[in-house]
Amino acid sequence: MEIYQPIFTTFVLVEEKLIQILEKSKHNEKENAAFLKRLKKQSKQNIDQSFHQEHDAVFDRIDCLDCGNCCSTTSPIFTDQDTKRLSKLFRVKPVQFIAEYLRGKGIDVLVTREPGGTQLGEQVRNLLLTPRDEKMVDDAELLLMFAARVQHIQQKILPALNSGQWVVSDRFVDATFAYQGGGRQIGRDRIDALAKWSLQGLTTDLTFLFDLPVDVGLQRLGRRGNAKDRIELEKRSFFDKVRNCYLQIAEAEPDRVKIINATQSVDNIQLQLTDHLKQLLETA
Repeated sequence: MEIYQPIFTTFVLVEEKLIQILEKSKHNEKENAAFLKRLKKQSKQNIDQSFHQEHDAVFDRIDCLDCGNCCSTTSPIFTDQDTKRLSKLFRVKPVQFIAEYLRGKGIDVLVTREPGGTQLGEQVRNLLLTPRDEKMVDDAELLLMFAARVQHIQQKILPALNSGQWVVSDRFVDATFAYQGGGRQIGRDRIDALAKWSLQGLTTDLTFLFDLPVDVGLQRLGRRGNAKDRIELEKRSFFDKVRNCYLQIAEAEPDRVKIINATQSVDNIQLQLTDHLKQLLETA
């Protein structure tokens, strides 16, 4: 059995916009009903319960589509406020788009993330991202990142590769070079040593860097409305250094790291992803 190295994706904030689709669907009763049913199905996978409850008024109208009576002749009417809410609810993340594209080509895909990916890794993720009064020193942060990564590789990534799966991960070792190397200014030689020891030759075939200006990224982060994690609370200068380091990695390894302009429309972003994935499949 031929074993492929994993495909890893690294991305910054990419905002998905579905308002136009929702608005268009309102003008066609049949399209509207079918589209909303798909949204309802997707909501079970993508929406946490508290957010679902917060928007019960909208979801009640989606639920109504299943009754077979009142909605058989009249499609629900959504206000502008409703469409804005729904645009926040149903977003297809780049990592999900990539995985579904590959699955559509008959490839068995494992989707995972860093830090995290395992039970232990998720606990370490919580340590790393939860704001706390006690300052976490930079070296402790670096070592925790690699501790979670070693567990991730041994428990999840390598078994998946050995079984013939492809792996799509939200972040991998490039993120450590960018955040701890660029952002925290930890020497590259120290990170290199940890990477060589922990990865044992494991590498990525393809990395997508979803790039956008720091100001735009911070604006999107602010619009998200969630409480910021410990890393997101850093100053703007930190993110400037992170972005510059990511771009340096991409410049040094253009065959592996593909820069995607994340200020584009979702359609254009997905077209670029598709083109790169087609090239990967041709050489696999």
